[in-house]
Amino acid sequence: MARWPIRSPRRSWRQPTFFPFADVAARARGQALRVEVRSPRHPTRRYGEVDSVVAAATLDDADGSLTLFVANRSTGAAVPLGLEPAGALTGYRVTGHRVLRGADPDLRNTADRPDAVQPVEVPAGDPVRLEPVTWNVLRCSRAAD
Repeated sequence: MARWPIRSPRRSWRQPTFFPFADVAARARGQALRVEVRSPRHPTRRYGEVDSVVAAATLDDADGSLTLFVANRSTGAAVPLGLEPAGALTGYRVTGHRVLRGADPDLRNTADRPDAVQPVEVPAGDPVRLEPVTWNVLRCSRAAD
């Protein structure tokens, strides 16, 4: 078996693209749900007109929590998020909101600024506002009866 030492005097840091992968790996539990998104659209040079908002969701079988992973790909417009849970999912409310954003969409983490772009917890408001060029993780629980 070949082995090689992994030693480097260089520093390392997480690029912004790390965080969505880490969020899904840590928080997507249980059943994947079908999400129907009605979203504004915006033009792109490569793909033509695309939905500004894309989303995925999971329902945790263990504790009944609902997690939504939502990206606003628009570079210019914030989008209010309206949740319309159907069937057995009625009665859920947003209890936590984590957002990954930067003042500049091209901002990168560097050796000198390894935390320039980091996810932050924001107040779980109603309605939820998706700022432009953001990755959002919304944690939802069933409202108390």
